Amino acid sequence: MSVWALALAACQKQGKGTGALAEASAPSKAAVAVKIAELKVTVTPRLVLVDAPMSGQHQADVYSKVIGRITYIGPKEGAAVKAGELLFRVDRSDPGESFLNMPTPSPISGWVGMWRTTTVGEQVTPAEPVVTIVDDRIIRAVAYLPAEDWTEVNSNTRVTANLGGQERAAKVVSIARSADLSSGRGSVTVEIPNPARDWRVGMYTRLRFEVQPKERLLLSSAALIITDQGAFVYITDGDTARRATVQYRVIDPDTVEITAGLPHVGKVVVAGANLLSDKSRVRIIE
Repeated sequence: MSVWALALAACQKQGKGTGALAEASAPSKAAVAVKIAELKVTVTPRLVLVDAPMSGQHQADVYSKVIGRITYIGPKEGAAVKAGELLFRVDRSDPGESFLNMPTPSPISGWVGMWRTTTVGEQVTPAEPVVTIVDDRIIRAVAYLPAEDWTEVNSNTRVTANLGGQERAAKVVSIARSADLSSGRGSVTVEIPNPARDWRVGMYTRLRFEVQPKERLLLSSAALIITDQGAFVYITDGDTARRATVQYRVIDPDTVEITAGLPHVGKVVVAGANLLSDKSRVRIIE
């Protein structure tokens, strides 16, 4: 007699049908290997990231005073200049007037940032800048923040500037008292030390503002599962994982703040959550 026939006979003898046999013969669902982390609340700020162009602490676009042609171009780009030093000359000669070789000095001390007119004989007007002079030993950046973030910034707010992976501490030097009418955003001006003058005017830096420090429940973004039915995480209870629907705010690519849906204590799955369903069996690994 076959093994199946023997098992069927045993089930019939005990008053059980073939359904019991199928249940007995089906392998139990294997536990999913997961990593977990303890939930905990910490006092931490909310991070606000914004990209902003950089300028020199002192910077001036220099214009010709008259319409004419360039007859002399002074220091090269990158060269140091002093306030009052000659930058360029313009030849203007109209009927009845003569302003030959009109000199234009530098209004500030610094360095030649960029010539916009590079050839003797080019036509210039008072409407277009000829050269930019910058003092970039301290960099300035103006960030435009949404109203909810802008109103949380003060002179003591911690700010970090990042350029190409290099970070520097920045300082808030002014906060606008009126928002831009078209966007509703408010401006915050920060200064960044640049003693080696290796950060250049016109480049963009990513500013990180740390606002509203308070108790927050932070979690690895790997724990969060997002579907068209909402976002959820898995809480472990012994060898079982229970699905919990949550509300969240993105802190950075690796971290989310859970704003609703979780207790402040417990254990949450931070690796392997994508393999789970509600009430899945789990095996915790280090």
